[in-house]
Order: sequence, then structure tokens, then C-alpha cells
Amino acid sequence: MSVGVEMNRSDLRSDGVMNQLVKRGNKHTVKILVEHASDPTGMAASEEFLEVWQEFESELIAAQATSGSAALQPLRMLLGQLPVGHIDKASAIRVDGDLPLLELCAFSVVAASVEKNFPEEAGLVNDARALLSSPTPEQSSRFTGLEADLDEFFDWIDAGKPADGVRKYETSLDSPDRDEDYRDWLVMMAKEHECDSRGRPSFVPLDDAELDEDDDDDDDDEDEIMVESGSNWVSSSGDGESVFSSEKTEVDHCVDEWLLSDVAERLMEFLQRELPSD
Repeated sequence: MSVGVEMNRSDLRSDGVMNQLVKRGNKHTVKILVEHASDPTGMAASEEFLEVWQEFESELIAAQATSGSAALQPLRMLLGQLPVGHIDKASAIRVDGDLPLLELCAFSVVAASVEKNFPEEAGLVNDARALLSSPTPEQSSRFTGLEADLDEFFDWIDAGKPADGVRKYETSLDSPDRDEDYRDWLVMMAKEHECDSRGRPSFVPLDDAELDEDDDDDDDDEDEIMVESGSNWVSSSGDGESVFSSEKTEVDHCVDEWLLSDVAERLMEFLQRELPSD
């Protein structure tokens, strides 16, 4: 008996974590994915989520090839449970301005895979995304966020979205950089840059996102690979031109581009509308 136990323990040690999750069943894997996507403080897809998802995705693709649509039931289960959006102190402002709530990067990863590998399940993705524009307290489990932010937001929804419940981000200080509330506001707005529409870490302005995502095979295209060289980024295409000059940092470039984006324009319109002018 003890020999068998020791052999089992050895098997557990030698098998990968992903193989063990598969052995426990798809239902448990879905639960693990939902847990990994439910970080109340972050937008990005965690390494743990991506590791489990990639294994799960590979198994779904293989199972679909042999068993057809029936093999996608675990994916349907996941799409019905996975958190789709993130709630923060700026969420009421987004809804009040007819903007969708922030989509979680983990959900974007799964949605991109559905589009590419399981297009027959696109309707479930669309149903989940609809919650970003029409959030309800009954669907609060589909959103992540700090408990206080979730309670405040859905209480505001329950109350009929009163205008006085929309936070006003004003600063009474001569130097806004010393205003912690203002700084928190900027951090929240920065979350819109956390990832692109496929859940990949994003380093480009939102206006350029579509250009960065035109082709599913962009990652395999080596005609124009960016490599880091010293303090600058240079192109491997041989044109000898740096994307960022030595006189301007990457951050400066991103700030300049962001100031020209639709998000910046909407923010400026909001500030001009809500803040008193001198």
C-alpha cells in the first residue's frame, strides 16, 4: 500500500501542473481560470491565467477536431462565468458618458481565441460583452474590482444613475501632482492602455490599436521586428531609423500620442464640462 502511495506521489511530482488540472476535469479547470481572472486590483491577464488557458485552449482545439461542437461545452461554461469587466471609481463616469466599462484582459484573451478557433461560440462572447454597456447588479459577479468600488457602483445603478452620484475629479491644489486623488484618477485612466483588444500587453496609443492588430499573424511577421538597442528602439528592417530618437524617450512619445487620442479628447470634453472655468 505504501509503495502505491509513494508511486502516486512520484507521479504527481513528475507530472506538470497543467496535466494535473486536466486530470481533475474541465469543470475544475474552468473554476481555476475564473479565479485567476478575478484579481480585484488588476486588469492584465496574469501569468497563471495564461498558463492554464493555453493548455485548456489546446485541449479544446484537439477535442473539437475529434468530437465536434460537443467538445466545446467546457468553453461555453467558461464564457458564462468568466469575469468580463472591471469596476473602479471612474466606472460611473464611463457609464454616464455612454462609454462601455473596461474589458478585462483575460476575457479579451479568451474572446480572441473564440474568434480565431471557435467562431460558432461568438454569440456567447457578444452576450458577455453586452454587460459592459448595460451592467446590472444581478450580473455583478461578472465584474472585478475592490469591494467598496463594486458596492458604490451597483448602488448607483440601483438608484437610477443619479447625476450627483458621478464623481467629480477636481483638484484644489496649485500643483496637481501633489493631489493624491488626482494621481489616483490618472492611474485609473491608464488602465485603458493595459492591453489591446486581444488581451496582449499594449504599448501603443488606443488610436493605433487597430493598426497593431490588423493581421492575426503579425507576431510571425519578421519583416519589421523591433529590437532593443541601448536606450533606443531600432528596426531590424535595415532602414537604420530609430522609432524613438535619442532626444525623446519612449514615455514622452506615448504621452504625445495619447494626447491626440479619442480618450484624451473625451477626457478634455468632460473636464471642460464639469470643471468651473475662471
